[in-house]
Amino acid sequence: MKSNNSASLNEIALQTGSMGLLLFSVAALLGGALLTTLLALLCRGTKSYAKGSHQVKMENTWVLWRLSHILNATCMLSTLAITSLWGTFVLVALCGLSWAVTIWAPYAIIGTTIAANKPVVQASTLPSHSLARNSGLVLALHHVAIASSQIAGVMVTTAVFWMVDEPQGLGNVIGWTLRVAAISTGAAAVLASGVDDMAHIEASG
Repeated sequence: MKSNNSASLNEIALQTGSMGLLLFSVAALLGGALLTTLLALLCRGTKSYAKGSHQVKMENTWVLWRLSHILNATCMLSTLAITSLWGTFVLVALCGLSWAVTIWAPYAIIGTTIAANKPVVQASTLPSHSLARNSGLVLALHHVAIASSQIAGVMVTTAVFWMVDEPQGLGNVIGWTLRVAAISTGAAAVLASGVDDMAHIEASG
């Protein structure tokens, strides 16, 4: 009897997890397609687009990327209040929307920056291959930032699992891990704002 109940619970858990993953994927797919289209329309509708298309595109992308961090942090902190299954589904779908922005926004910003600086570099006395070398260096630094943050995330997650008492249940450990992740996501939003301000200063200068 106990084995039947365990099998039934495992089946329900599998179906619930599959539904959450489906909602996450659908939100990421639709969000990525719609947000990029909306971003392009906003850029074309801006009066200053013809004068500085790269700068306008950068500004809108920065804002969207910053909002995705804030959305993710809000979802992580909302795990303190939301306990229902459908509420969890909503949080998972919103995280998919945030993830959809995160996987393309940094590369769009880097590509737009490189494209905007390309004529200046080629017109200078630098050799033609220096642009490719500098672009490769920027992308390499970006990948180093990704890898280092992942390593830090694993270390913090391990510390949370070690500090939270085991008798409180695994679900509580995972919940606190998500809430701690909201701190790093909020910090990412703040750092994105700082880099955006630096880009404005360089553009105005």
